[in-house]
Amino acid sequence: MELISSYKKKIRKYYGLKTIVKQGFWFVDVPRTSSTSIRVELTKHFGITNGKKRVIEQEHKVKNIFKSHMTDQKMQEFLGSKNWNDLFTFSFVRNPWDRIYSMFCYRQKTNIIPDSWTFEDYILQLEGATTETEYFQHHVFRFGASDYIYDEAGNCMVDLVAKFEQRQEGVQQIAERLKIEGFGELFLQRAKPETDHYSHHYNDRMREIIATKYAKDIENFSYSFEQA
Repeated sequence: MELISSYKKKIRKYYGLKTIVKQGFWFVDVPRTSSTSIRVELTKHFGITNGKKRVIEQEHKVKNIFKSHMTDQKMQEFLGSKNWNDLFTFSFVRNPWDRIYSMFCYRQKTNIIPDSWTFEDYILQLEGATTETEYFQHHVFRFGASDYIYDEAGNCMVDLVAKFEQRQEGVQQIAERLKIEGFGELFLQRAKPETDHYSHHYNDRMREIIATKYAKDIENFSYSFEQA
C-alpha cells in the first residue's frame, strides 16, 4: 500500500509540473497576505495545481498537489531553473508587524497555540524560535516574506511583488496578466476585524523584536511601524 501511495504522489506531482509549465505561472503564497483567497480563486480558474486543503471555510477546501507556502527556492528546485525562469511568478507581502499580529490571531482562532498566551507571550516565543521550538517548528510560523521570494544571494526570484496594503492594485495586475475576470473578490480566513490596527497591540520591546527578526522584509519592501 505504501508503494502504491508513493507512486500516486509521484504521478500527481508529475501532472502538476506539466500543468504549471503549460499554464505559465506560479503563485508563491506567503502566509497571512490573503494567500488562501488567491489560491482558491486560482484553483477555480486553473485547477488543483493551486489547490489548498486547509481552509477555514470548508466549502473551498481542495486536495492539493503541492504543500501550501512553499518557498521560491523549493519550487524552483522541483520545476528546474529553466521552467521557473519561463513562468510568470508573483507573490504578496505584508507589513511584518501587521502580518505577525494577524498570524497570532489566526492561530488563536484555529486553536493551534495555547489559549493562555497573550500576543506578547507569542512574540517572546517567536523571537528565538527554531525548528525545535514548540508551536514554531514549521517554517510557516517563523519565516519572513523575504525568505519566500528571495534567494540566498539576496536576489528577488519572482516577477511581481504586490503589497497586501495595496491588494486591489496587485490583484488587478495579476488578473490582466493571466487574462481572468472578477479576480480578487474572495476574502477567506480572516482572523481579526479590519478596524483592529496592529499598532494597538505592541509595546516597545515587542516592536523591536519584530524589527530585528524581519529586518530583511522592512528593508526589501520599505515597511515601517505605523500608528493607527
